[in-house]
Amino acid sequence: MSLIRPWCSLNRIVWALFALCGVLLIALASRRQINDPFGSDLAVYLHAARTMLAEENLYTIASDAGKFYRYPPLFAFICTPLAILPFNWAVLSWTTFSIALVCIVFLNWYHLVAGRKFLDEPPATQLLVAGISLLVLLRYLLSHLYYGQANLLLLAVLVAGYLLVANRRTILGGLVMGCSLLLKPFAVPFLVWYAVSARLTVVAAAAIGVVAGAAIPATLVGVNKNWLYLHSWVQHMMEQATPQGVWSASNNVSLYVSLRRVLTDMEVHHLGGTSSTVSLLSLPDSMVQIMAWIVFVIMFLWVAYVSYKFGRPSQPWMQPAVASFIFALIAATTTTAQKHYFVVILPALVYVLYIWYVRQYKDGVFRGFVVASLILLAGTSPIFWPRTWVQTFQSVGLIPLGAVLLAAAIHRSLGEWDKFNRNRGDEYGEHRA
Repeated sequence: MSLIRPWCSLNRIVWALFALCGVLLIALASRRQINDPFGSDLAVYLHAARTMLAEENLYTIASDAGKFYRYPPLFAFICTPLAILPFNWAVLSWTTFSIALVCIVFLNWYHLVAGRKFLDEPPATQLLVAGISLLVLLRYLLSHLYYGQANLLLLAVLVAGYLLVANRRTILGGLVMGCSLLLKPFAVPFLVWYAVSARLTVVAAAAIGVVAGAAIPATLVGVNKNWLYLHSWVQHMMEQATPQGVWSASNNVSLYVSLRRVLTDMEVHHLGGTSSTVSLLSLPDSMVQIMAWIVFVIMFLWVAYVSYKFGRPSQPWMQPAVASFIFALIAATTTTAQKHYFVVILPALVYVLYIWYVRQYKDGVFRGFVVASLILLAGTSPIFWPRTWVQTFQSVGLIPLGAVLLAAAIHRSLGEWDKFNRNRGDEYGEHRA
């Protein structure tokens, strides 16, 4: 009994520390948006939701800050319950919900990877795995919370979709993945995985999910009005999907734009109104665009290779590792990635920290990739560097490069993970599925 009580008290101290961090994040983010509603993206979403409730055009009526809604009708529909609240309460509700999603995703993913509950782990394991995850994610989490973004909701939806597929509820999982595509194309690498591993039912269900998600707002505004909304949104997407339509300010941290900044004479504009250049070469923009798209094709081929080799249904124990690999790459495979996109690396962080600390995987290449990744993801933060340096780090693509190195670390560990779990027998493999 004397040994159990200190153990319990240590656990409680750790949980209290993380609970306090959550409360502080909620307070900071809520205060930021309430004091600067014109800088809040959530204010734009709420404006769109109120516009939908009034059955007016979502895409032609600007918010009080002069911003236009650019997401599909489905997200405005999702935000309608918040739209009836005063702005202060809507911000507090959305921020609290976002922090709750972080906790839910973290706890479920650790359980999935480790095969046991995170809260049953020793306090040292809890503090290290959760603490490092939070420290690395903090920069992206704050960006997400300060603007009231929706990427944590997308992350939770993708995790739910993956879990449904892994538990052989393939149609429902595919439908969930498809609905998520209407917000952002984060599910595309997962669909590549399911396609190359011959789970075409999931891909077909995802296609149906896109249609179903597009139709859901019709239950509120009717078919004709919803069709008008969809037509306006598709027009906007067609304009913005062109290479010329992708903005090049430093808050776009994608590999695509970063390559263009480094290899052309492009001027980089910053949110503070300043501008700079990070050009190393002066190549034709058309050539650099082709090079950038080749990089994207290589990344998707990488996803296909890993998915085919390690992610087939006959390897159920490998599924969480392959999914973690994909979560590491999701934000890096978009052309409009902003810092808040990178909250989706959370499952990948949980995986590598578990492999390193709990499983004691000592491979030098794996650990080198992890350290380099964490340096680029967390070590380029404004906490450590002057603002101009941070803008340069963002402009040359160090953030997505960090995510790519995180994926490389997971890829490196996959062979060892496969060997380890095969040795534990088929019963364990069935449990992992």
